[in-house]
Amino acid sequence: MDEMQNRLSNTPEMMLLRKQKVECPFEALKQRMGATHFLARELNKVSAKINLNILDYNLKRVMKALVTCGLIKSPSA
Repeated sequence: MDEMQNRLSNTPEMMLLRKQKVECPFEALKQRMGATHFLARELNKVSAKINLNILDYNLKRVMKALVTCGLIKSPSA
């Protein structure tokens, strides 16, 4: 932890990069789930729920990229 804190202290722009790349997907996942906590109590159930949400997020990103590139037609069209 100390090493990580030293790196962040020496290069504060890295925190901005981290916010752009990492925190945005987690915020989107939390908004899609509709809550900031899990109702499940067991680790395997929570793990399954977050894995399904991550899969959903990634599939939507892939579909959007394929539509943007013109490789497939938009399902709503």
